[in-house]
Amino acid sequence: MNSKAEKLRDLLGHAANAIDEKYGIENINEEIFMETELFGKRSFILCTPIGFQELCITVWWGYKLSKVIDCHNILFNGAKNKTIDAMVGGWIERKDGLWLQGVDSKSMVNMYCSRCSQQDLDNIPTFESAKIGRTGKFYNI
Repeated sequence: MNSKAEKLRDLLGHAANAIDEKYGIENINEEIFMETELFGKRSFILCTPIGFQELCITVWWGYKLSKVIDCHNILFNGAKNKTIDAMVGGWIERKDGLWLQGVDSKSMVNMYCSRCSQQDLDNIPTFESAKIGRTGKFYNI
């Protein structure tokens, strides 16, 4: 069985792939907030250039509210289980290649999956891409 961190990394990779398919990950130079469907669930992805040709990426999976709110107001707080099924953030390296930085839970932030959504998360396919690596060096300054 895969760990929750591994499955959240898969979710983050699939979100990165969705951004790449729509915008071309190498060409992103401004903040992008995108609504999409990932594995049958309404999802939002925020992708922000942060310098050193890196991107910060966050995915909110299984967004439950009908009203779309500003991405900066989707809070990671005590009411998250009423808003989302899962969420995770991380960084994408672009200068030395294309990969999700870190391994397992290292370099991922705001990792959350509701207990009732764990089975759905477990059913997400392992992220594999010929373009974006699933793991890689995390640059710690």
